[in-house]
Amino acid sequence: MEYIGYFKYQGDKIQNGLFGAREAATALEGFDEVFRYFLIKEEPEFSRLQFDLPIKIEEGSWEILIPDDIEHCLYVLASTGIIYSSAKIYFDNLAKKAAEDGFFQTGPAKDIKLIFQKTVLSIQWIIKVVSHLKGFLKTIDKAKIKDDNVIITNTDGEEISVPLRIISLLEKCPSNLFSKLASIVSSKQKLEVGVRIQERTETTTISEVNRSYFYVKEDNDEQVLLPELVDGKEVTLTGVVTRANESAQSIGFLYQGHVITCKPEKGKSLADFKNLLISQNHKYLYVPAMNLTGIVERKTPHGEDKEKIRIFFSSLEPDDVPEEESDQSDLFDRDDTNDNDSSSNQDNPSSETKGE
Repeated sequence: MEYIGYFKYQGDKIQNGLFGAREAATALEGFDEVFRYFLIKEEPEFSRLQFDLPIKIEEGSWEILIPDDIEHCLYVLASTGIIYSSAKIYFDNLAKKAAEDGFFQTGPAKDIKLIFQKTVLSIQWIIKVVSHLKGFLKTIDKAKIKDDNVIITNTDGEEISVPLRIISLLEKCPSNLFSKLASIVSSKQKLEVGVRIQERTETTTISEVNRSYFYVKEDNDEQVLLPELVDGKEVTLTGVVTRANESAQSIGFLYQGHVITCKPEKGKSLADFKNLLISQNHKYLYVPAMNLTGIVERKTPHGEDKEKIRIFFSSLEPDDVPEEESDQSDLFDRDDTNDNDSSSNQDNPSSETKGE
């Protein structure tokens, strides 16, 4: 099977291709959390994508494959309640609706395979940089910018050249995001993440050596999701609008890797905010950043925790990108169309410089 990328557990512990049921469930859940986090970072509109990906079992390995015909493995839960059988049909409908509404074709109509490839590359880069720094460090002491990259020196004096966009991802990446994937890594079992670039496969590994940088042991108490969002309190959040549902009178708001359902406060409707949601830049459908102010709801009237957080918002303040500045937003996206072999290596986790 031709593939874009894969997540593979391999080692002596996996005998005859058998993988424990708990380990398989943890691996699938960990993959979904990590991959979906970086996929939404790459393209927020993809928050609605659902995956049905093949599992490949061989003696000594168990892997999740991202096939080359990925568009046939996806389906979309649309805001209208329609389940699209393929991502292509959904995005064709989205582009058609945008044209009917007088909007230009936007981000979601991009090459799906390229977006999935870049998502795996981002994951590889995070693994590589965290391993280099020996942990999720939010502040990097020894770093210098060179062209479109950052040269990072670790405590051992070793250097690595990292694209600037990866540093931005690292700063916002939760330190426990890879914890489930790393939890089943041991001395007899490692995790390999691979991606196909042209005719070669690039790999990055979490093994017993670097496992501790990614695995975070949880407390016995269940971890509270987004603890800063306290029930009944007014908050102002900066994030991205991923959807708007007129019938449900709600929007999806991407905040710190989580899409929160938000509704207008009592007495207002979504139509009151429609002019604030749509970007005036042809590269976007919704504005690329939004400040949302509202009241958090995460408990029932009886004080029990609700399954999902909701916010009833009173105001939206868009941070749109003017049309004349749009070229700058593509400053580091140079691998979409005109890359040759040498330039594509610039965003490749295996391309590093050590000791200039």
